[in-house]
Amino acid sequence: MKLIRGLKNIPKQLKNTAVTIGDFDGVHLGHQSVIRKLQLEAAKRKLKTVLICFEPQPVEFFWKEKAQGRIMRLREKLMAFKKLKLDYVLCLPFNEALADLSPEEFVKKILSDALDCKLLVIGDDFCCGKKRAGNADVLRGLGKKYQFEVEQLQTFVVEHARDSSTRIRAALQKGNFHLVEELLGQPYFLNGKVIHGDARGRSLGFPTANIALQPYHMALTGIFMVEADGVNDKPLLGVANIGIRPTFENKGFILEIYFLDFDQDIYGKTLTVRFSHKIRDEKKFNALEDLKKEMAKDVEKARAFQKLNKK
Repeated sequence: MKLIRGLKNIPKQLKNTAVTIGDFDGVHLGHQSVIRKLQLEAAKRKLKTVLICFEPQPVEFFWKEKAQGRIMRLREKLMAFKKLKLDYVLCLPFNEALADLSPEEFVKKILSDALDCKLLVIGDDFCCGKKRAGNADVLRGLGKKYQFEVEQLQTFVVEHARDSSTRIRAALQKGNFHLVEELLGQPYFLNGKVIHGDARGRSLGFPTANIALQPYHMALTGIFMVEADGVNDKPLLGVANIGIRPTFENKGFILEIYFLDFDQDIYGKTLTVRFSHKIRDEKKFNALEDLKKEMAKDVEKARAFQKLNKK
């Protein structure tokens, strides 16, 4: 899989493509069904597969800090796309110029001129162009003009309801990781490099591995039981805080993990952190001693959860 950032970096030799477009937040089973359909139809026609996504996501561009939280950052999306063996991922900056394109301008500039698109595969609710005017019927008409076919998939259903990013966000906020895994087709995870923090956790007796998540606002906040790969042969078990740490009035999301029965320097290591159980919501404490006591309770609950799951 090759990542292309921006239209200017599209290789000139890239012709005869099959394209799909979207946010792909979560790369859930519904998204995966679109990608597999893209690959199947591309193979029949001997076309290269191209997935177009946007940074920031359109809703983040329009709604700014009021936008709903992310399920995945671009980093995790690319990991998922790589497993699905796409030929190309084209990441476009979503800005005023792109937002102002009419459906036909979008099709001509990006699909036709830049990618020589011969097939467009879209999900059940896809729209493009200014004011989301480019629905499936509009795109089929434009396909006749610019010589590409349009395939639209039906709704992908899991447990009698539509698989969607909105449904996954709701499950994440409730800590229903069993449902999240069913909708994603894999456990929920975040990935990142361990950075130096402010050492507050160490001063409280709970040294943490810190992974910066900003500028993203994530779909889940709170205290969780996690497993992390990237250090030893076996996963490390830990208690993670994801959020803004309201006791310290920090800005920006961060993931902090206190690993159980572990004390090694892992700065610079890249971790894949899987979430399995929600312990509590994030909250503000008036005194550091109260926070310390609550963190001790979190660890006790995590150990109890770990012991229960070993039986």
